[in-house]
Amino acid sequence: MEFTRLTGVRSKDGHEVPACLLRPPSPAAGVAIAHGYGGCKEHMLGLAARVAERGLAACVFDIRGHGEHPAPLDAAMLEDLEAILTFLRRFGRVAAAMPTAHVQAISQHQHRGGELPANLLAYLPRWFNHIDLKANAELYVKVPGWLAGRLGGRPE
Repeated sequence: MEFTRLTGVRSKDGHEVPACLLRPPSPAAGVAIAHGYGGCKEHMLGLAARVAERGLAACVFDIRGHGEHPAPLDAAMLEDLEAILTFLRRFGRVAAAMPTAHVQAISQHQHRGGELPANLLAYLPRWFNHIDLKANAELYVKVPGWLAGRLGGRPE
């Protein structure tokens, strides 16, 4: 597995999106992995490693107002996610793993009433919601398997 700090991934407003990529030898797809509020991309590296072990390119990134991201938290969070997903499309299909709170916040910031478009994101199942990934080892097993099954990665 190859670890790379990405440079040059930029959102529409020109801000560089700080990100790290864990790439298996022949990725079947790409997964953007977002941290929770108050977190940073480094908090999600363990989950990204498990996802990459399943044959999926895993990209962790800092959301605006967090970690190394230079911009304050605002409505352009979605543009940052779209920039990461655009980068990941080189590996084929893409999905995003992000806490439900982010999905709701992005929807509110974008003045939308519901979820983000289904063609943009693949949502994690209900058992993922409202759980602190950093403190729940069981999810480090469930999430990579769910994503691998959905995107054509390697089974366990």
